[in-house]
Amino acid sequence: MDLEKNTHNKVNNAKECEKKETSDLAEGLYKYLPTTSLLLLLSSIVLFYVAYGGHEFWIYLLVFAPAMVANGSAVLWKKALVKIYYKNKVKEDDIKPHYIHKKRLGEGKTWEGFLFGSSMGILAGLILLLLVYILRYHLDFSYPYYLLATILTSFMALIGDMAGSAIKRWRGLERGAPVPILDQVDFYLFASIGLLIIGFPLTLDKWTYFFFFVYSLHILTNCLAYSMCWKKECP
Repeated sequence: MDLEKNTHNKVNNAKECEKKETSDLAEGLYKYLPTTSLLLLLSSIVLFYVAYGGHEFWIYLLVFAPAMVANGSAVLWKKALVKIYYKNKVKEDDIKPHYIHKKRLGEGKTWEGFLFGSSMGILAGLILLLLVYILRYHLDFSYPYYLLATILTSFMALIGDMAGSAIKRWRGLERGAPVPILDQVDFYLFASIGLLIIGFPLTLDKWTYFFFFVYSLHILTNCLAYSMCWKKECP
């Protein structure tokens, strides 16, 4: 009976994902993060609706969604490669990444992640464009313009993420070390620069309102990724 119990425990331990050790304070704060971020997310949507209307909110969501998808999916390239290409015949640790600049950006920034993340962002933009076409939703710009915005913001978001990593390495912080605001601003700021390059009418007030939506969504999705063992760091 004890042998069977020990075997069962070993199997369960093997299935558990490895996560970085966090302090009791961090674990305590983590319990409230999902609820707090969800409330902030809903509040930001309501405030944006009240201040500028639903149409403006959906336009901002459409132009920034590819950047958010690109930034969030870049870390999943190994999982996708193992499941889709290798059919689970190899482990993630067996795949050797090609680092963009290991010394300045750390081990978290690879060419595979950059290409996968940007591709997922562009794919998300194409899906949204198809939905807009099917639903006959009125855009303030043409379809080719939105496609250009999708491509540009997807790449710029990941460049911004790399810029944030460079700042962390410059400050001597380890990979995964949380830096509030910077972790959420880097990709959002650079995606905004991409939109300004092509003449999208960003205004500071709307940009600030929408930042709270991006900020809370970023925390919420990171909490989800941590709970599903997709990330080792506690958000």
